[in-house]
Amino acid sequence: MRKEKLFFAASNTNIKTLGKTIWIVSGGKKARVLKSLDMGKTWKIHNTPIIQGNGPQGIYSVDFYDENNGIIFGGDYSNPNDNCANKAITNDGGKTWTLIADNEEPGYKSCVKYIPNSSGKEIVAVGKTGISYSKNSGKNWTTISSDSFYTIQFINESSAWLGGPEKLGKLILN
Repeated sequence: MRKEKLFFAASNTNIKTLGKTIWIVSGGKKARVLKSLDMGKTWKIHNTPIIQGNGPQGIYSVDFYDENNGIIFGGDYSNPNDNCANKAITNDGGKTWTLIADNEEPGYKSCVKYIPNSSGKEIVAVGKTGISYSKNSGKNWTTISSDSFYTIQFINESSAWLGGPEKLGKLILN
């Protein structure tokens, strides 16, 4: 039997839990979202428009602001500046996904997080190409740093810890 690599371990954010709901994102041949409403007893698989088909392509990170509003981020790890079909949002809990800022910055990112208490409007994404920020639910993005980080975790709505290649950082938002 042939086994396929279905999931990336990027930044430990390819799994999101909220209450009894679990989302797991995949990459490689198929960029899909797996969703369970019962803590993993049963699963549904949802297709996405994220770039896929090649080994380093796919979804690397998922976050949900609430049970309906979520974002997925990734791209092509081997071509980090490519910004085609690498980010999408949902407003139906992950059943359907819509590309955002397609062919616009930022390119590949390994971790995406909603800023707490932002009504799902403010988002930060990090990767080897820097830190990007959106204030309108991912429609537009601004680069706030070119420093390379792989993961981010918010402490509250104004500060977060970042981890990168042999370094730690702290992001303070005003």
